[in-house]
Amino acid sequence: MTELFKLVDGISVPLSDQEIQEFEAFEAEHTFVKEALARTEYQRLRAEAYPPINDLVVALMEDREGRPEMLAEIRSLRAEVKARFPKPE
Repeated sequence: MTELFKLVDGISVPLSDQEIQEFEAFEAEHTFVKEALARTEYQRLRAEAYPPINDLVVALMEDREGRPEMLAEIRSLRAEVKARFPKPE
């Protein structure tokens, strides 16, 4: 690994062994969080693109009352969103 430095009063000073360990721990945590966010990004994108919950509730009630058009439209929209933001393998 390349030597790491910090600025102290404008002077470049090598990091101590403890500071390097803390930096490496921070980098490992940062990498873990970035990877976790990347794995679930599709969920956030889908949540923003799905129709509002209220629309789903109304569609379900209308379907129960014999008017399935709105529910069919929501199913179609959900399929489009899933195709646009697929779940990673």
